[in-house]
Amino acid sequence: MKPNASAGIIYGLRVIPAIGGGFLFQVPLFAVQSTTIDDDIGIATSTVTFFRSVGQAFGVAIGGTVFQNQFDRFVARRLLDGSIPRQYVVTGAEAAGAYSVIATFPEEVIRSYRYIYADALRVVWYVTTGISGLGLVASLWVRNESMDRGSNAKQSFRDKREERKREVV
Repeated sequence: MKPNASAGIIYGLRVIPAIGGGFLFQVPLFAVQSTTIDDDIGIATSTVTFFRSVGQAFGVAIGGTVFQNQFDRFVARRLLDGSIPRQYVVTGAEAAGAYSVIATFPEEVIRSYRYIYADALRVVWYVTTGISGLGLVASLWVRNESMDRGSNAKQSFRDKREERKREVV
């Protein structure tokens, strides 16, 4: 991923996490609910939701930290090679909101920052891909459970007609 990458690369790489994110929203919830005893389904569901929220917070923190550190590293390299003069330095902590400021810089400096953003984001992709790979490897140790069962939990909806039929029998 470079600033001059083709649209196929730029948009194609966005489809991958979108598909993965779609799989990760409901499937784990169904798996937990199908393997939990009926009385604990509410607790299991809220636990999944809680840990998903904690995981998202850690993901944002890790991604942001990697981005800022790499951004600062790439800016320091550009300072050393003279591509960015000292008066045009933007730090990693300022990078998320610095687009309008960078747009006022000379064209050569703007071009350097485009590559710095791309390079820092590429490292974030590498880190998150590695974490995802670890998750894939860890999933190989998950037991094979059947998800083919109904719900008899206290929180589930009851059909009054079905209950009357059972009472009659």
